[in-house]
Amino acid sequence: MSIAVRTSLAPLNVAEPLRRELRGPGGDQTLYDVHAMDDLASASLARQRFLLWLFGIFAGLALVLASIGIYGVLTYLTNQRVPEIGLRMALGAGTRNVIRLVLGQSFGMIVVGIGVGILGALAAGRLLQHLVDGIRPADLSAFAIMIPILLVTALFASFIPARRASRVDPISALRQE
Repeated sequence: MSIAVRTSLAPLNVAEPLRRELRGPGGDQTLYDVHAMDDLASASLARQRFLLWLFGIFAGLALVLASIGIYGVLTYLTNQRVPEIGLRMALGAGTRNVIRLVLGQSFGMIVVGIGVGILGALAAGRLLQHLVDGIRPADLSAFAIMIPILLVTALFASFIPARRASRVDPISALRQE
């Protein structure tokens, strides 16, 4: 049997008077395992908090790994285009033009990646909807939050190779070929 008591005092200070009162005339009733409602509510949410914290860590790691991957691919592609960038700079292209060129190439890849990711997320959501009860397959608020975060992170990862490409010496780039 459980009992709930509302009090304006500290909950654990009321436990001993309640024990005396609940013993009854025969003294055969006991009150044990006293908890405050805040503690019970916190304990019931502890697993969800842990899982949310764990999923947040995994999401952060995925974002870092995706940024490193974008950085690596764009660095490789930019290094392949060093002679072209050098020629553009020799013909008068400025730093901003080179950065815009590299970020434009990166933006195209990012948009394709986000599109494929959205399709994959929708497909996975539909699959999980059939396997797990209570899952909503397309939560638009999650997409509205994550797409800008992914876009900004990917553009930030792309900015470093773009900045490096804008500092290419045109003479040494032309000699490289």
